[in-house]
Amino acid sequence: MKGMTSYAQVQKKAKSFFLEVILRSQNSKYLEIITRQFPPGKLLLEELIKNEISKRINRGKIEIYFSLKSVPKQKLVINNELLSQYFNQIRKIEKMLHISHTSIVNNLLLLPGIVRIEEEDVDDTVILSVFKEAVDKLVASKKKQGEAIKKEIIKNLKKISSNIERIKKVKFPHNEEENGNKDIAEEIALISFYINKLEKTIFSNSQGVKGKEIDFLTQEILRELNSASSKIKMTKVAWWLVRAKSYLERIREQAQNIE
Repeated sequence: MKGMTSYAQVQKKAKSFFLEVILRSQNSKYLEIITRQFPPGKLLLEELIKNEISKRINRGKIEIYFSLKSVPKQKLVINNELLSQYFNQIRKIEKMLHISHTSIVNNLLLLPGIVRIEEEDVDDTVILSVFKEAVDKLVASKKKQGEAIKKEIIKNLKKISSNIERIKKVKFPHNEEENGNKDIAEEIALISFYINKLEKTIFSNSQGVKGKEIDFLTQEILRELNSASSKIKMTKVAWWLVRAKSYLERIREQAQNIE
C-alpha cells in the first residue's frame, strides 16, 4: 500500500555542473505527470522520465522540478571524412601538375568544415540516473506513508467489526415497535462480507490501485449501515451503527490518500 502525498529531492554536484531533481506527489484520481523548468532540447529524455514514473506509480499528480546549472566543456572535432576527401583531391592535383608539397596538413586544417568547436552538455544518462534515484526516494516515502495509513485503517476496521459482532449477539424482540420495521440480518451479513473483502484488499501484496477498491467497498458498507439504521429502533443497536459509520468515515478519508 502506498500513499499519494510525498516528496523527494536529489542533488548531484560535479566540477562542471549542479543538478537537482525534485518530485512532488499529490492526490489525484488518475496519474498526472507535469514537468516544470525542464531544459529545452530534452524531449526524448522527458518521455523516458514519464515512462519511468508510470511503471512505478499508479495514480496521483506528480510534479517534476528540474534544475541544471552547467559550464559546457569545449571539444575540438575534426571532420575526418571531409579531411580525407580534401587530401585525396590535393594529391590528384600534385600528380596532375607534377609538383610535390610535403607539408599540406597545416593548410588542410584551415579549409572550411574541417575543424569545429563543440560544447559538451551534461550526458542524458547522468540526468536519468539522478532522476531514477529521486523516483526511488519518492516511492519509498509513499510506501512509508502507506504503512501509516494502513495501520489507521486496520484500527478503525476492527472497531467496526467489533460493533457488528455485538449486533449479531443481540436477541431482537419480535415486537416491531421495539425492534423496528424490518429485520436487519441481511444488512449485517452484507456488512460482514464487505469487511472481509476490505481486509483482504488491505493485506494483499498486489501493486494495483488499492485506493479505488477501498473507496468502493466503504461505499457499500456505508449503504448497508444506512439501510440498517433506517430499520432499527433499539437504542443500543442504533448507537453501535452510528459509531460504525463514524469509524467508516475515517477509513473513507484515509482511502482518499491511498494510491
